Parts: sequence; C-alpha cells; structure tokens
Amino acid sequence: ETLAKNPGWLGWLYVSLERTFRGAFENGRLKVLWTTYQILVSAPFTMDVEYPDPFTSVMRAIGFFSLNVPEMVQAECIHRDFATYSTRILVTSLFPVGTAALIFATCLA
Repeated sequence: ETLAKNPGWLGWLYVSLERTFRGAFENGRLKVLWTTYQILVSAPFTMDVEYPDPFTSVMRAIGFFSLNVPEMVQAECIHRDFATYSTRILVTSLFPVGTAALIFATCLA
C-alpha cells in the first residue's frame, strides 16, 4: 500500500501490476488461460497419443508449471501400478488433501 502512494517508478510499477492482475482475475481471463493450460498439459497422457514435435516441444517448455507428483518422484520405480491412470488420479486428488492436513496439523502444534 505504501508503494502505491510512492510517485517513483517502483510505485508506478506496483500500481500497473496490481491493475493488470486485478483485471485479469475479475473478468476471468486468467482462469480461462489456466484451464486451457491444464487441458493442454493433460492431453498427451489422457489420450495416449504421440503428438508431433511442435506440440511436444511447447509442452516440454511450459511443463514446469505442472505439479505432477507421481512424475516428480518417479512413482513407477516404486511399483508399476503407479503408472496407471486411476492411480495417478487418486494421488493427484489426495496430494492437496494431505498437504492441507499437514499444514493444519502443523498449525495446531
């Protein structure tokens, strides 16, 4: 809030970024972009199709935004059933719940 009152370039930058992000969240543009990104990233695994190089290169370049827990820990090395779609859905669904429970337990302690 103090940066917004600052007449310097840092205050201008703060106000500009705040307006940009507020506008993107309020009218839903960012939500649409995030949902489109999630669909694009999940398409190769869900459809089990080998895509051509331009699509694969772009997905590899923007793939660092994706939080894929089984891929990050190489779950297939632990047990081959971790590579199945149903197990991936289960782990992806339970990971945020487990993280929230861990944060909650830490706050209670």
